[in-house]
Amino acid sequence: MGGSVTTVHMSAEVQALLGPFGMAQARKEAQAAQCAICTQMISSSGEANIVVTRSTDPTERLQVFFTHPACAPSTVTTLTTASPRNPAGDDMRMTALPAPADGHRLPILVAELACPVFVAQTKHTELTDVLAPYLQQHGFEPASDATTPPPPAAEGWAAVLAEDPAGAEAGAIGVLSIADAQGTDFFINTIRTPPTWRRTALERAEIALYVGPARLDPKDPDTGAQYRLLQHTARNGHLLAATVTLFDYAAL
Repeated sequence: MGGSVTTVHMSAEVQALLGPFGMAQARKEAQAAQCAICTQMISSSGEANIVVTRSTDPTERLQVFFTHPACAPSTVTTLTTASPRNPAGDDMRMTALPAPADGHRLPILVAELACPVFVAQTKHTELTDVLAPYLQQHGFEPASDATTPPPPAAEGWAAVLAEDPAGAEAGAIGVLSIADAQGTDFFINTIRTPPTWRRTALERAEIALYVGPARLDPKDPDTGAQYRLLQHTARNGHLLAATVTLFDYAAL
């Protein structure tokens, strides 16, 4: 017998926008997804609502994401300004892991959207990930192994690491900002760093940045378990990676 399957709900308006192909894929993508509102996992035996945002501009793409029924109804929201976006703000989790002992020896950062977001160009096209095309345009490549070889360089990208201004956990929490080659912020927030991670990262002046749904917990001290989750995600073809130059804010 097969495992539990998430029950997916779509309003009539959502169904009309996605069409048969989009609805079928949405049901598939909703399995083992995270809620776009509370960011908690949607149980494989639970229920998920499909939510779509669109712009008043008919040339803009639709965005599709998932919620617990208690968090948001299945609906279509029309945004009057800017492009469709996740209402939770496309928040991103960033997990720092030490350099692999037997791999490329670059300290690791793993970026994950806190909620799943997919794009539907039309009723007859596949739902596609929002982030992947952007990253691939900037030199990120699929990673089938999260330890070796080192990812290709993301030309023009830069990460800056600063001390946590609160200073409550010196050396354990820092402020990280990452910008792409156009100076657009990719990530800016505090980050927890394991022992020696900061020193090693600044000494190497580079980090290996992996992006994908690895389901890591930035607070989990079990780096072995984190590595295994990351490697599993890589071997399933769900990671994009690049090497990014790292600077010390105090030295700039």
